Amino acid sequence: MKDVTHYRYGEHELDLLMTKRGFDRVDHCFTNFHVIFHPFDNLIPSIYIHTSEAIDRNRLGTKYKHWGSNYIALYRNVR
Repeated sequence: MKDVTHYRYGEHELDLLMTKRGFDRVDHCFTNFHVIFHPFDNLIPSIYIHTSEAIDRNRLGTKYKHWGSNYIALYRNVR
């Protein structure tokens, strides 16, 4: 993975980038919620995982998006 370039985009940055290229956002979600902060997430991983999955299952990702480490979006080409 040393030759792979990684880019970090927030929700608004990615949406703006895609809009400029002729895409509209169709759907989006946030995942992998860090409600237990490091290093405690390593000490009690089952609680961290359980809580993150509960947020996903109950579709609370938008409410807790500031705790999510992943933003996933689906775009459609409108050109």
